[in-house]
Amino acid sequence: MLIASFEGVQRLNPHPKWSQAPFFISQAERYLEIAQSHIDRGRFKVAAQFHDVASSYLSLAKDAEQRGRTCN
Repeated sequence: MLIASFEGVQRLNPHPKWSQAPFFISQAERYLEIAQSHIDRGRFKVAAQFHDVASSYLSLAKDAEQRGRTCN
């Protein structure tokens, strides 16, 4: 379900813009915090799902950052 939610964001942003990078980074941080809370409770499978979504948001941020460098 989490990945499906992220895939919707990714579909809406197939070519992320430089200005969107801070949002993607903040989302990644948020999902990592949620993952940590699940780790603390011993819910490792759920934590892994949140970690995957965070990783995906970081990937979008990286794409946006690279796109910003090539446009300048």
